[in-house]
Amino acid sequence: MLVVSAAPTLQYLHVVLGQCLFLVCPLHVYHFIKEPKTWKEAQRYCRENYTDLATVYDMNDTQRLSDSVNTGEAWIGLHNDVGQDNRVWHWSLPGVEVTKYFWADNQPNDKNGIENCVVIKNNKWYDTACSDKRAFICYDEKPSEKKYTIHDDKKSWSEAQKHCRENHIDLVSGLHQLVDRNLRVKIKDHNNLWIGLFRDGWRWSDGSKASFRNWESFKDDNSKKCAVTLLPSQIWYSRDCDEKKSFFCYKEENMILIKEKKTWEEASDYCIKNHRGLVSITDSSQQRWAAMKAKEADTGYVWLGLRYTCVLDLWFWVNDELVCYNNWASDKEPVEGCDRAVAMSKGGEHKWHTKAETEKFNFICALH
Repeated sequence: MLVVSAAPTLQYLHVVLGQCLFLVCPLHVYHFIKEPKTWKEAQRYCRENYTDLATVYDMNDTQRLSDSVNTGEAWIGLHNDVGQDNRVWHWSLPGVEVTKYFWADNQPNDKNGIENCVVIKNNKWYDTACSDKRAFICYDEKPSEKKYTIHDDKKSWSEAQKHCRENHIDLVSGLHQLVDRNLRVKIKDHNNLWIGLFRDGWRWSDGSKASFRNWESFKDDNSKKCAVTLLPSQIWYSRDCDEKKSFFCYKEENMILIKEKKTWEEASDYCIKNHRGLVSITDSSQQRWAAMKAKEADTGYVWLGLRYTCVLDLWFWVNDELVCYNNWASDKEPVEGCDRAVAMSKGGEHKWHTKAETEKFNFICALH
């Protein structure tokens, strides 16, 4: 068995950048099991000994798997829930939810049952076959702005996605990007551009709604029903589930949602007494995991370990780290003031909001 974490030789890795101290700590740990098993056997083994077959959330996770094993292929937790009615729309960019659609009239029409990817024309969406060759829009984000790049060299949806991930961040994804004024101006004179919206019938073993896919081609052979990752290329293929292969399990992440309504102080005391403390979020991966927890909350917001101190006149995390990464809800955030702390919204893009410490919400504790 090989254990794969974000820091394979150290439990924690500290990197000093300017005044910011980043704590790189794996939120979930992958375990490579060399013994060949069918997908179902591998699933049973992972559930009995770890948490489940590996769920992969982004390119960082694929890199962690790839770094662990030099060759071959291994089962991951993705399997195909066969049937036209089981297809679900996703965005290519990990962590972005589909909350609203802007279809053109009589769309999506799913002609011949194969139209699983989407182009934009006159700010309306049209479903089409993913194998069609189209121009496409890639997305980048800089500290002060979002940047969009139109590529006129026509590619299939999978080829466009690969190009965007290798040279930018991803295909343009999510309503916040697609309603951006700069993007709308840029695409005004362009038609039928690929965007990051796609649908499929693939599901993760642990029930996660993770939308990340890394197929060699989006038109992979769905009849084979179970997914492998090729190592070290990181590319996924489908295989017959009864084939016997090595596989990846994962162990649960290091944060937990507490479904009790408490003030920020009460929540902090609870987490210190029972766990490690209120969770601190210092990178996008931790934000992703906290957002997953927030979705299950009984309150509209969940407390995080971020608080304003009037004495030092700054925001700080309860683990004493400075705020180097943030996910504020708007330019009006954060609202500075005594007795103020930060809560993440349960829905939407799980943005951070300044709240009075006396309000009562569910909260997220760090486990380790």
